[in-house]
Amino acid sequence: MNTIKCKYNWNEGIVELLFSDGTTVALLCKSIEADLSIGIKSQGKLNALKVEKPLKYAVMALNGTLQDYCDTIDRSDSTTQNTLYEQYKERYPDMSDEQIMSLVRECQMYGK
Repeated sequence: MNTIKCKYNWNEGIVELLFSDGTTVALLCKSIEADLSIGIKSQGKLNALKVEKPLKYAVMALNGTLQDYCDTIDRSDSTTQNTLYEQYKERYPDMSDEQIMSLVRECQMYGK
C-alpha cells in the first residue's frame, strides 16, 4: 500500500493521507501533540513540519517518534541557551542572572 497524497488541512488541523487502495487516514494533530512534551522552539518546528513535510510528520506520528524529534530540538535549544548564558555572564559580570537570561531569551527569539 503506497501513499498517493499527503497534505496538511489548515481548516481541520489534520494531516490527511490517501493510499493507493483508496484508504484515507486523518491524523488530528492537536490530539497527537497534546500527549507530547513540547518546548516553544520544537512547537514551531512541528508546525513547519506539518505544513512543509506532512508525510514526514505523519510517519513520525504513526511510529511514535515525534517526542524524540521534539526532545532533540529542545536539547539543542538548551545547549545554545547555556552557551549564551556563559558568554553574557563573562561579558557582563555586574548583571543579575535574571537580566542575563532575559538577554539570552531575546537573542534566541531574534536569532542574533
